[in-house]
Amino acid sequence: MTDSNDNIIPDVGPPSIDLTGIYMTAVQLAAHFKITPATIVRWAERPNFPCASTSAGEAAWLVTDVQEWNRQRKRAYRAALRAQEKAVETAVERARHRQRLIAAFARTCPPQVERSAVPLSGAPLSRKMIVQADGSLAPAPGEQHDRRTMPKNSR
Repeated sequence: MTDSNDNIIPDVGPPSIDLTGIYMTAVQLAAHFKITPATIVRWAERPNFPCASTSAGEAAWLVTDVQEWNRQRKRAYRAALRAQEKAVETAVERARHRQRLIAAFARTCPPQVERSAVPLSGAPLSRKMIVQADGSLAPAPGEQHDRRTMPKNSR
């Protein structure tokens, strides 16, 4: 693009249009905001959407009012996202704190292991043991017994 003196003017896009005082129908608003007319109709059903003026039986909205409403809607959405992110961060930090407390407790108070099933003295031991109904241990069926742990009188 050139001016009257044949100087090249960089193409910076279309000039901004002052929309103050301009009314648009749902179809025109949809084109302006790059959405469908059905979305404008859904927006119009919301209680805080700007009031429409009726001209020749067709609803029209003041563009600047709709733009301001849309900016407020986006601000509220971003604020809700930030609040959600903050809630997640708080929950994660609480979980980290709990894990640190558990780790500190585990270091100071190691767990006490109690054995509930003790093999009978002199019973053959194998690598695989099963717990019987009475709570005692017995070698798994078909297991070879370890000769080192078997009592001398059963060899």
